[in-house]
This record gives sequence, structure tokens and C-alpha cells, in this order.
Amino acid sequence: MKQTVSSILAIVLNWNEYDLTRRCVRSLLAQKGASCDVLVVDNFSNEDPTKALHLESPHIHVLRNTKNLGVAGGRNIGIRYALQHGYEYVLLIDHDAYADSKMLSNLIAAANRNPDTGILGPKIYLDNSSDRVIWRAGCTSWKWTYLHAGNEIIQRICRSAGKFPPPLFDTTRGAGQKDIGQFDFEQEMSFLIGCTQLIRTDAFRQIGLLDEEFFPYGSEDIDFCARIQRAGWKIRYIPKAQCWHRVDNSLNDDYTRAFYNAKNILLLARKNLTSVYFWLLFFPDFVFLSIPLIMLENLIRKRPQRQKALFDAIIWNINDIRKRGILIGNRFYIG
Repeated sequence: MKQTVSSILAIVLNWNEYDLTRRCVRSLLAQKGASCDVLVVDNFSNEDPTKALHLESPHIHVLRNTKNLGVAGGRNIGIRYALQHGYEYVLLIDHDAYADSKMLSNLIAAANRNPDTGILGPKIYLDNSSDRVIWRAGCTSWKWTYLHAGNEIIQRICRSAGKFPPPLFDTTRGAGQKDIGQFDFEQEMSFLIGCTQLIRTDAFRQIGLLDEEFFPYGSEDIDFCARIQRAGWKIRYIPKAQCWHRVDNSLNDDYTRAFYNAKNILLLARKNLTSVYFWLLFFPDFVFLSIPLIMLENLIRKRPQRQKALFDAIIWNINDIRKRGILIGNRFYIG
């Protein structure tokens, strides 16, 4: 594969949704002001898309895994390729996202202005949103957003009142809001969702690849952002860079989604919180707020599979602790 002047490799992970992957690839090949090489990693789809992709876009590269490695594992195949071939940047983009024609040039311009920034991300709109409804415009606190029931309570109160959360509690920055320029300024962030991220390969060389234990998906992007910040890199939201993303998920089974979401959130907390934060803030919140609220909702909505998934996820983490010891702050304490 011939490298571009900017030395950017865009990695698209495909799994059984060729038409969406093709749309994503087309948007990457149509970039203006900057260009990238495109690598499609197929995560052992039911049908091999290699021939079809090459017929439409002969200059892209396709690697097909011999089994489904999950999001982190599949993307790591592409990241290793980028490191081996000397690329300066990796663009991770979901196969069901597609980029504005100037997304890449705006991300690269911001990267050049901010050499201490390891991850840069665009403003993300809901797919097929003609009036530009925001899905994500960065995230100001991954801990409050993903680890604490209080955030979910506030969000639900606001939704029931037909309101959006006040700015202080709008940690996901504009989700569901029409874009009227309220997030049109660059800002350092706590977290950028893994839908679309421009990452310096030097960051991977320093801290390693995505953690494949977050299988098949979920929290691997949060974990990487937490790790990159601990290593001294910054994370930056770039509103001039824009893309669109589908918000539903290919894992539609109630049990499967609920199990992996809960299992990976608990693993995320164990890996990235200090002992004080974990035991004094997260653990009481999870036991006395999150679990009762999830159980109540599952009971009201008659979702027994989700109820079972929650307890199975807790048991998985307990067994993992028994096997390896307590993992707090990315360190093992054998017990």
C-alpha cells in the first residue's frame, strides 16, 4: 500500500454489514485537503468482503481475520499494521459512520496546532439527520457519565420533563440536541467516543494498544482515553471536523448487550480508578444505586434476560478477582 504525504491510516472494522462499510470507505476516499490510506479489517464476517471492496476501491487494503476478535482485537490488527509501516496517525472510524469531506483536514490541522494532543475527535451527528442533530460533541467526564447512577437519574428527569440537561450535567455534550453552534469551540476533553478518533501512533508506542479484554465491544475506548491521559497526552474535541453515525447496534440480543455492558463497565472501573475512588465513591454507588435501579427497571419492563445478565456480569468480575486478585488502578493485588 502506498503511503500518503500525511502518513495517515484509516482503519475500518467490518462485520457483516458491507453496505455500511462501503459508505464509510467512500467518504474517506472523498476527503478534501488531506488524504489517507484505507485499511478495512474484516472481523470474520459470514461472507468475505475482500473481492467486492477491491472491485469498488482497488487501492484500499483489506485484512480478514480468521475469527471475530471483537472491536479492540480487530482494530489492533490495523494498528499493528500502521506501526509496522511507519504511519504517523491512525484514524479509527466505525464502519457505520461516514465523514464530512473536510473532516480529516480539520483534524490534521488541529493536530499540527496541538503537538501534545494524542487523540482528536470530531463533532458527531445522528445518521440521516438532515437538521444536524448532535450525537456527541466530546465528553467532559467519563467517570460521571459512565460510572455513576446519579448522571442517569438526572438525564431521565430531564427527558421526562421534555428538557435537555443543564450544561453542568451535560457531560455527553449535546446528545439529541439540534446543532445551533452551541459546541463550536475546540476544547480539551476527558473522553472522546471511539466512533471516530485520530490518534498519534507515538501514543500507541508509549502505552500499548487497545485492551482486548473489553470483548466484544464497550469501554475499550474509554479505557484507552484514561490510559493516554495518565501518560501525559491530551484529548481534544474539534468541532470543524464532522461525521455522522448510526446509533443502533448489531448486537440486538437483550442478554448479550446487557451482560457485556455491565461486565466491561465493572472492568473499566477496576482498571482505571484509584483505590480510594473505587471503594468510597464507585462501589457504594454501584451497589446501593445502580444495581437497585437497573433491577427495578428490568422488573417494570419485564426484561428477565437483562436481570440475569447483570448478575452474570457481577459474577464474572468476582471470579476474575478470585483468579487474578483485585485489580485497582491497573495493578493487581493478589488475594
